[in-house]
Amino acid sequence: MQEYFIVLKYSILWCSIILWIGWRYHHQFDRLKLITNNSRLLILPQWHTPNAATRILSLCQRRLQTDWMRHFHHPLLLLETFVDPQHFHGTIYRAANWIIWGSTKGFRPRQRPRLPTQRLA
Repeated sequence: MQEYFIVLKYSILWCSIILWIGWRYHHQFDRLKLITNNSRLLILPQWHTPNAATRILSLCQRRLQTDWMRHFHHPLLLLETFVDPQHFHGTIYRAANWIIWGSTKGFRPRQRPRLPTQRLA
């Protein structure tokens, strides 16, 4: 029986980080295709081992570049993710050299209250 120990999901970006990148408004919509969102990284508790998450994240980042180019025919410029600072510290992303660049206005799925989240890139 096969058992999964990590869940990692990427999705096309729906919200822009153009201010941080420095894109002008008239360029943003044409360039959003160059950014994707790491919308889920979950490691099951019984599989927590030193450096496993950062190693897997690093491997997935490299693989994602190749897959993205093959599927969408253009490279990725940036990956982003969101971390809920009330529950998590973003340790895995920091260890993988992701940059914290601000907080959101608190938009989340409707099932949860609207609270700010920390944005990493």
